[in-house]
Amino acid sequence: MSVPDRQPAVPISLLAVFFSLFSFQCGYHFLGPGGEPTPGVERLAVPVLVNRTEYRGVEAILTRKLIEEIERRGIATVVPVEQADAVLEGTVLAISQAASAYAPEADRVVNYSISMRVGLTLVRASDRKVLWRLMDLADQEYFDTRGVAVQLESCRWDALARAAEAIAREAVNRWGGGW
Repeated sequence: MSVPDRQPAVPISLLAVFFSLFSFQCGYHFLGPGGEPTPGVERLAVPVLVNRTEYRGVEAILTRKLIEEIERRGIATVVPVEQADAVLEGTVLAISQAASAYAPEADRVVNYSISMRVGLTLVRASDRKVLWRLMDLADQEYFDTRGVAVQLESCRWDALARAAEAIAREAVNRWGGGW
């Protein structure tokens, strides 16, 4: 039995337009200012961020969290700088710590907040043109200080890792709300 020739219900050209528009909405490109796709960014380099704070090593943690978030979302392939269409550069601008809870019976601080502020810039690899910039990424986390000194330092770094993860997630959300 043969199938009779029929015209498709939706013209092929209309389907092609729909799928090309849909692919931008699904997030296969970096979005620039105003939510417009940044053309040609499929391979992305993410070198270790610059650290302007006294917390040595936090730049490696944040870089790793950014790469993990980019790869988890499938928005670009992370590659070495020499193979990249664009480079995501960044700086850990500030980290501050403050007491957030005091125990009068122990006469000491029992909880601290730690805040991290980061700036990120996406530049095209071929000509170093800035494609977008975010200089106001920040997160605040808390950690308990009821333990011994060794545990306190570990808790501080756990809080910094949580802040780095939140900043990476926020960065990807803000760059590519439509991914």
